[in-house]
Amino acid sequence: MTNLQNTPVRFLCFILFFCVTQSLFSLDELPLTRTLPENPTTAQLAAFRILPEPLWPVNGTPTAAENADLEDLLRDFAGLPPFTGNVVPLLQSIEDYLTAHPDSPWNPSLRLNLGLLYYREGFFTRALNTLESCWGCMEPQTHPRAKALADRAIGEFLLLNSKLGRFEVMETVFDDLVDRSIGGVATEFVSGARMGLHAMHAQPEIAFRCGPMALDRIYTHFDAERPNRQILLEAESTQQGTSLWQNSQWADQADIPLRLAQRSTGADIPMPALVHWNSGHFAAITDFRDGRFHVEDATFHDAMWITLEAIEDEASGYFLIPDDGNPLPTGWSAVDQTTAEGVWGRGYVYGYDEDETGPCDDQVGCGGDGRGMAVWNVHLMAVSLNLTDTPIAYSNPVGPKIAFTARYNQRDVNQPSVFAYPNLGPKWTFDWVSAIIDNPNQQ
Repeated sequence: MTNLQNTPVRFLCFILFFCVTQSLFSLDELPLTRTLPENPTTAQLAAFRILPEPLWPVNGTPTAAENADLEDLLRDFAGLPPFTGNVVPLLQSIEDYLTAHPDSPWNPSLRLNLGLLYYREGFFTRALNTLESCWGCMEPQTHPRAKALADRAIGEFLLLNSKLGRFEVMETVFDDLVDRSIGGVATEFVSGARMGLHAMHAQPEIAFRCGPMALDRIYTHFDAERPNRQILLEAESTQQGTSLWQNSQWADQADIPLRLAQRSTGADIPMPALVHWNSGHFAAITDFRDGRFHVEDATFHDAMWITLEAIEDEASGYFLIPDDGNPLPTGWSAVDQTTAEGVWGRGYVYGYDEDETGPCDDQVGCGGDGRGMAVWNVHLMAVSLNLTDTPIAYSNPVGPKIAFTARYNQRDVNQPSVFAYPNLGPKWTFDWVSAIIDNPNQQ
């Protein structure tokens, strides 16, 4: 049985809307491709989808030499084994390209991708520096795609600073953004950072608790029942965060057998352990598998699996490691109270899961499935407006129904800033398109 009320007009409007958004938000020079021809043109390089964001030349036309070197770089990425490939060695290849071609039009979008990959792989300090550099060179851009990439860069920079509790940096950036209109997925990065900044000023006692929250993750990895978990949940921070010494005291009070220690480069890491990052942050390292360490961090929501290279680069060397009553392992040295009191970490722990904006997540609204008229809902965890519209649907005598359903999610953070696939515009999705994202640091 068909539902044809207002269907022709509504569906034609959707088709028109779809066509318009393709020209505004997609790479319309060439169809998206996962194969790269020999000696590709600039347009073919831009259409090759292998990095988190599509590449886009800014301020000029790339030279043949720049394109040739970029082709080699992209082929190296394409040659990684799916889901298990180690992208870390190729990050230096991007750095080498940026050094060899300092004025290449590819550099701004390549630098954005480098920052996103550094972030994904656990190189937080490098990610901050790279995203800030990308924003510096892309801020003046007015072309819609270039501006979208610039918005993504500053949005990611702000959100990462928020997660690391760097409110001083955030205040300066927000002052610079007063007259800028942010668009696309970057709006949620910026609004999330702004929410974090407010909490850092209004409730510093709960806004910088990355240390106690990391200890709470470690707490769950010990077999014996320990009745003092509430000590960790009630631990308070200051605007400076918490110190390594404070965290060692909370661990003692919660009956978690950890001890202060400093690691030398190359030393094995006993687990579970509290690690202090160079970016001024604490996290928990709880497992090792397939060449990657499992990092649990309430600040970043998703657990990360990062390489030893990332730990060597990002860890300050200060840890709380398991205390088995024996001397410290080879490559480790003791840390006194005075030193531990000077090692600080902070990070804003968000109170909601930013990914809970899907059709199966908890929501309330006016009811209905969008047939006949669009319906509204609110996702409860993210407090996110959701609009659902099904302008055309057909119920078959045999088999599943055929329906075209479009959804708008106000706080969707899982879209690119420049679309390289069929879409209805920022924050819109529809049921006929899906994708698999190859991210080996989440298992």
